[in-house]
Amino acid sequence: MIQNIEDLEETTACLKLLRWRGVSTRQKLIVVSQLKDCSHAINLQHSDWEMLLNRKLSTKKLPINEDVSKDMSWLRQERHNFLAFTDKRYPFHLKQLDDAPLGLFVRGSVEVLNTIQIAIVGSRQQTPMGKKITKNFVQGLVGAGITITSGLAKGIDASAHQACCESNGQTIAVAGCGLDIIYPRQHEHLAQLVENNGCLISEFPIGTPPKRENFPARNRIIAGLSEGVLVIEAAKRSGSLITARLAIEQGKEVFAIPGSVLSPQSTGCHWLIQQGAVLAQSVDDILFELQLPLLQKINSISPLNIEKENVDCKVLAAIAYDATSIDELTVQTKMDFQKLSQRLMELELDGLIARAHNGAYFRLT
Repeated sequence: MIQNIEDLEETTACLKLLRWRGVSTRQKLIVVSQLKDCSHAINLQHSDWEMLLNRKLSTKKLPINEDVSKDMSWLRQERHNFLAFTDKRYPFHLKQLDDAPLGLFVRGSVEVLNTIQIAIVGSRQQTPMGKKITKNFVQGLVGAGITITSGLAKGIDASAHQACCESNGQTIAVAGCGLDIIYPRQHEHLAQLVENNGCLISEFPIGTPPKRENFPARNRIIAGLSEGVLVIEAAKRSGSLITARLAIEQGKEVFAIPGSVLSPQSTGCHWLIQQGAVLAQSVDDILFELQLPLLQKINSISPLNIEKENVDCKVLAAIAYDATSIDELTVQTKMDFQKLSQRLMELELDGLIARAHNGAYFRLT
């Protein structure tokens, strides 16, 4: 909500600049930083822009006539806010980026943006083990008073937000579209939970669809807000690795959780570890590496302990992608034959494993 006439003028000016396609975000930021506000920037002459940027502009159109009626209508709703780069509430960490967003649309709490955050990202095709590990790490980080930041995508992102809300923690979802659109659509209920426990944010004007090219820009915000990025399950070519690369470019620490060498969902994490990412076995590894304050005692559980405590994960973890015999599974899981057979049948019905012609089992996820 806009509080006074000064806020209204600066917000309107910033919204016009956001919709102006004449120059890049970085170039707009250069001009606004020199002038200290957006209101002066939109009233500059074309020649003034070129002088401040020290370059010729191909466009002759100035941002003063951009239509921001959709944005202003959205802002009139309860718990809807807009933070221009010049706003005192604008996230401190994000402000340090050379290509920081010129402004942020916020649905929910503005205050949560300046809390200590860890980003959690990962595969859209998460495995049951990946979901369990995500929940465990989220619970530990929330127990340390840390906000969880992610991208509201399917898989690991959604599990991180959900686990955070269930743990009564604070979470931030960064969107790759306007905040009048929830993407993916089936996450509307999750988006409401996120708003109730933190906020959704976007640099994209209202009405912007979730185009493919928006998501690398979204990922730089996820990394920029956070102290570090934790990658849980990622293929070698995935958006999660883009987020990790952006975090490294920003000087942030990257953490990765290892998995099976046969799992396609672990190749990206293994590659990150080879490149120097910190191997994370527990929340304590993250807190120690970042030297973050432990606000309350954490009961950390490593991925290996999760396997021991959860029968579903234990059986699934024992099954290889190239097939494992029932005899091998009996030895690895230390379960009696009848109980193991029953669980294997349920996992097969769930579509998580399949049976080969020789009676052995192999993983599908």
